[in-house]
Amino acid sequence: VLYKALNYTEKQLYFGAGIAFNLASYPHNNYKKVYNQGSIQENPEYLPYEKMWASVHGKSGFIFNKKIEAVASVKLFGSFANFAFFSLNPSMISLAANYRF
Repeated sequence: VLYKALNYTEKQLYFGAGIAFNLASYPHNNYKKVYNQGSIQENPEYLPYEKMWASVHGKSGFIFNKKIEAVASVKLFGSFANFAFFSLNPSMISLAANYRF
């Protein structure tokens, strides 16, 4: 969803939100502990991350002269791991400058 708050010929200001569906693979997700005596303890699939999850993003941008765009986006919700006592939900902020052809 995108809403243009300012829509002139040479400049535009917009706000938006969207949903992203993410797919991932973790082929080498294991934990290995080596003890001083030489014994090794391995735990494959140490942290069972999600293979598929959805996230919600917010976005705002300004377009100058129909060609130059400044964009800021942030991940609002979404997690790739949900455990009993903690969750891995990183905050992601993105700033970009784009040239539009």
